[in-house]
Amino acid sequence: MKRLGLPYTARKAPAVSRASDRRYGLSSAEDAARYGYHLPPKASFNPNKGLSTTTLIALYGRSAGIDGEADPALDIPARGCRGEAAESLDADHRYPAGAEIASGIARRSYQESVEDSRVREAVRRWSDCMTERGYTYSDPLAALGDERFLDKGISKREVETARADMECKTRVGLLRTWFSAETAIQKKMIAAEPAELAKLKEVHTSKAAAAREVTGRD
Repeated sequence: MKRLGLPYTARKAPAVSRASDRRYGLSSAEDAARYGYHLPPKASFNPNKGLSTTTLIALYGRSAGIDGEADPALDIPARGCRGEAAESLDADHRYPAGAEIASGIARRSYQESVEDSRVREAVRRWSDCMTERGYTYSDPLAALGDERFLDKGISKREVETARADMECKTRVGLLRTWFSAETAIQKKMIAAEPAELAKLKEVHTSKAAAAREVTGRD
């Protein structure tokens, strides 16, 4: 942006709390009681507030679909200054083969964990617990994806169902059992790809260090 002669200081996004994991359905009793199956609302933040059209086009590029025009004499990068910066940071920190292995482990380990006998038994006990409370679901993801709870509004029934969901998970130890089973599966898969995953870790560590240096943040 300085190269283009445009003053710009990035707005700092507000701190956000860590979202609860939903790999095995709901995992937070607090979220269940407050939001049912809906995700907690995100803090409102507009990084582009108050920026001129020229500044926006310089940031995101002329092909970003921003209304208006910027000075045609400005040598704006194809993907804008943000795109150029991201490409510069990412250029020396890529390892697609390793990333594919890692994502494959995440995908396959979940698929295998669903068939684990301990998980299947815990899911069955969870389903029985829910039935006792008047809710019929075969597994936690069926409850999470109930079409009745996909509207914008959060109904009383949704909250009651979500609370029962978490109470039943706690009673039968579902989350602990499922996490333990998948962890064991992942460790075996990780052990089969030590060199590739060690290299991926190095790449990620290096990229994080570069990002901290660029931003001046820990």
